[in-house]
Amino acid sequence: MIVNTANPYPVIGNGTDSAVYRAAGEQLLLAERKRIGNIAPGQAAVTPAFNLPARFIIHTVGPVWVDGNHGERDILHSCYEKSLSKAAELKADSIAFPLIATGVYGFPRDEALNIALAEIGKFLLTHDMKVILVVFDRKAFELSGLLVGDIDEFIDDHGVQIARETEYGVSMNRLESRGMEWTGMPADGKLFRRGAERTDTEEKEELIDVGMTISGCGPAYVYMYIDAMAKAGVIPGHEVGAEIAAVGPGVPDTLRPGMTVTVDPYTACGHCASCRNGRFNACEFNQTLGVQRDGAMREFFVVPWRKVLVTEGLAVRDCALVEPLSVGFHAVSRAQVTEKDVVAVFGCGMIGMGAIIGAALRGATVVAMDIDDEKLAVAKAVGAK
Repeated sequence: MIVNTANPYPVIGNGTDSAVYRAAGEQLLLAERKRIGNIAPGQAAVTPAFNLPARFIIHTVGPVWVDGNHGERDILHSCYEKSLSKAAELKADSIAFPLIATGVYGFPRDEALNIALAEIGKFLLTHDMKVILVVFDRKAFELSGLLVGDIDEFIDDHGVQIARETEYGVSMNRLESRGMEWTGMPADGKLFRRGAERTDTEEKEELIDVGMTISGCGPAYVYMYIDAMAKAGVIPGHEVGAEIAAVGPGVPDTLRPGMTVTVDPYTACGHCASCRNGRFNACEFNQTLGVQRDGAMREFFVVPWRKVLVTEGLAVRDCALVEPLSVGFHAVSRAQVTEKDVVAVFGCGMIGMGAIIGAALRGATVVAMDIDDEKLAVAKAVGAK
């Protein structure tokens, strides 16, 4: 049997989860998963393997790594313990594990590997079963060699790149400021960059899912300040305009090469209090593109295809305005603005403009305030008094 790093909810996730569903038969496995319902972090549930060459799939929900002080290690120990217990109950001859929670959940690989080996070793003291632990990229492979010594051959970096993009969905390349790749912002807030090392042709040969040409996120130079929420060294860029260059086998035909799109830059863990209440936009462990994780200011990057939004009729450049404008529209919606209201907007940046436009479309009287006369002129043009 095999172990799947599952989403806590009965939906198809990314990475290993997505690959397992495709191989087993998406609709068959999803129907069985919906019958089971939610799975709490650290717990495990069993489904048939359907089209996979195995009897069963054990679905276990790993921990989202925060800082190591939120019970992450205990949850990961439980994932292995519960999965192995299920395998023993079903009298399995063998079981194959991925390195749980080390993908988008961000659990440190060295600690995750030690926990996996500890739980597997403890289990094998009292059980006779073949246990396979599958690691994915070169870093995990090298760690395995240090800790275990006897491991199978690494497939190669190119194969890892292809597999990563197949499972996670979207690869992109930048439109503006070509020839430069932003490498992030150090702790002192000074922006730095380096020249791109590979040509576009060489890059595209490695992209098999959704390649995208990125616009927006600033022109050739970006000015940044130190933000308490931003992770030092992260590549900036979360307001994205793009054109699909290529699609992979796991991407639906609603996303096709040549389409103009934007990207939802936020993530949701699926099991914090906000996510459990359906408020995925308020996820406690959100990782914003370009803030807590690398953003769009580089030659190519990867995001899950479910985060891609088709923007038919908009120019690529204009797509980069969708995210900030939508914040203003969302504020107007939450406030339930009507034609009877007077709305004061302090600051006429792009989010402020979204609030002005949204309130004006609802018939409200909008008063805009800013120290920049040019911004005030634009605000008046889009509905402010």
